Amino acid sequence: MPYTTSKKFRGRSLVFVFIAIIFILAATTYAAGDFLYGDANDSGAIDVGDAIIVLRHIVGLSSLEGTGYLAADVDGSSDVDVADVILILRKIVGLTESFPAEIALNEAIAAVEKAEQTKLQEDVDAARILVNSLPDIPPKAELSARLDAVQAEIDGILKAQAIAAAIAAIDALPDLSEMTLEHKDDVEAARGLVNIAKNVHGAVDADITNLARLEAAEAFLSDLEVAEAAVAAAEASQAQADVDNARALVAVLPGGVAKSALNARLDAVQAAIDKAAAIAAAIAAIDGLPEPGNLTLEHKDDVAAARDLVNAAKALGATDADITNLDKLTTAEVTIAALEAATYAVEAAEASMSRDDVNFAFGLVIELPDGPAKASLLNRLEVVLTEIEKQAAIAAAIAAIDALPEPGDLTLDHKAVVATARNLVNAARDRGATDADITNLDKLVTAEKTIEDLEKATLAVEAAEQTRFLPLINYARSLVGQLPDGGAKAALNARLDALEALIPVALVVELAEAGDKEPGEAFEILLTIVNKFSDPIPYADAPGTTIITSSLDGELFSGEIAYNGANGEARVPVTLQTRGLHLITAQVLGVSGTLNVNVPISYSAYQMSLSGPAKLSVGEFAQYSLRTWSEAPFGNSSLDVAYEYAITGGDYELYVGVSQG
Repeated sequence: MPYTTSKKFRGRSLVFVFIAIIFILAATTYAAGDFLYGDANDSGAIDVGDAIIVLRHIVGLSSLEGTGYLAADVDGSSDVDVADVILILRKIVGLTESFPAEIALNEAIAAVEKAEQTKLQEDVDAARILVNSLPDIPPKAELSARLDAVQAEIDGILKAQAIAAAIAAIDALPDLSEMTLEHKDDVEAARGLVNIAKNVHGAVDADITNLARLEAAEAFLSDLEVAEAAVAAAEASQAQADVDNARALVAVLPGGVAKSALNARLDAVQAAIDKAAAIAAAIAAIDGLPEPGNLTLEHKDDVAAARDLVNAAKALGATDADITNLDKLTTAEVTIAALEAATYAVEAAEASMSRDDVNFAFGLVIELPDGPAKASLLNRLEVVLTEIEKQAAIAAAIAAIDALPEPGDLTLDHKAVVATARNLVNAARDRGATDADITNLDKLVTAEKTIEDLEKATLAVEAAEQTRFLPLINYARSLVGQLPDGGAKAALNARLDALEALIPVALVVELAEAGDKEPGEAFEILLTIVNKFSDPIPYADAPGTTIITSSLDGELFSGEIAYNGANGEARVPVTLQTRGLHLITAQVLGVSGTLNVNVPISYSAYQMSLSGPAKLSVGEFAQYSLRTWSEAPFGNSSLDVAYEYAITGGDYELYVGVSQG
């Protein structure tokens, strides 16, 4: 290899020097548990073989993977390079006692062993830091597992102590029958010990064997606090509602000194407020009644209930003077009675539809105090008075609709009578009629829709007649098609038929005289413009430029011609020059047609020559050249073909033929 000062060559030269040194060194071994730093080849010892395999990895001659790669990273840099080789060589010759990575591993091992001996949390935490800083070498997982075991022992001891403290605190609580609010601090302290055992030390409810006793005490104190507050509120307000509320809360407490004391306090309050509560209830019920003008029959039960409360208060010794708003109740009772009589009279008028009954009911209603109930009854009487007019309006609307023609017989001339029928329907609705009252309303709706569709279709037909634009004709045809069958639809279709008879849709292309043609032969092509019914459309004047082309000869004709033959056709003389099958295409007015015309091809002009050796030896290869040419129908053209034959012996004659096509 030539000398070079490139970086690549210098690196390899250094490797060669290292290899030379390695071969003169004595092998040395060093073990660190089951994992040995520097033992890249996993031989169980650190020797020149490890240095060689690391060097091969560095220069790309081989690749270290897995444990071998981790063992080679002796400087702990997470990369295997020349620095690792130098440290391994120094280790072999005794210049290095321990690798940097090995020192870190031994420090972690020593820290774990210390934690296992002391069982102290701070030693476990210190060892955990050293172990976590190690690369992912096999000993790391083992050391982590050992620390996990020590941590589990420490956690177990603290957990047991916390559980014992919580259980003892719960056992010291009194029974519920003797418990009062003075024991609340003791219960909260016990709960605090339980939370420490669970949240800090991982205990579960099942570990606190008397947890149910604590929960019962907590629930009791919670209920007792609520009941105590309710009793105090009842004592302060002297209100029956507060007494009843407190009594219900005390009732759910378990028997004991606390419950007995609360019941005694409630009994004392109850006796004092029964009479006052009855009076207050009666006054409140009367105050809750609407003013006379706002009373309805729906308030009848409320008025009766207020009277019952007044009677109950009097039964407890109250007098009329105690019920300070008794006059309001008396007025409400009179108003309810009058309202019942007036309502009954209005209902009779609604049933009979008699004006006399209406007048009688009106006399009762007008005496009621002004308010919603009176207004409602007056409105109901107004409805009765207008009902006859409504029925007359309904009859008029139905009669007008009945007089309308059936959908198929409708024309735009009926638009006014249809509108008149709709006006009569609207008038009936203004008097309160509903769609259900107009029993033939569907016929009117159909007639209106038919008139609307007929107007749209007529406008579309008129637009099509003005433009003679095929898409507009088709659009108009679709609208007419949606109309009901009848005279109007037939008339519009007839107008569209007459219009479409004038619209060209195709160009029929024919030969005036059928048969094959010869090059240069003049012949006539017949062109007929037809409509959608295949009827010819004659044009006395040229309708536009007619263009005729051939697939082989190109354009044959372009000009303006009249389509005024006996059958509305035009005759165009043309001449074809090229032999073959011509596709004739004609176009005019945006429509087109095609025709195939054959100018026969002749193959009589073929000529052929064959050249090659006349004699061959056995096994000899020879090449023969075939040449064909023609003047027509292909023009001046030729074809050369080479053939090779292996002759095995004997006399041969070579024949070549060309088939037509």
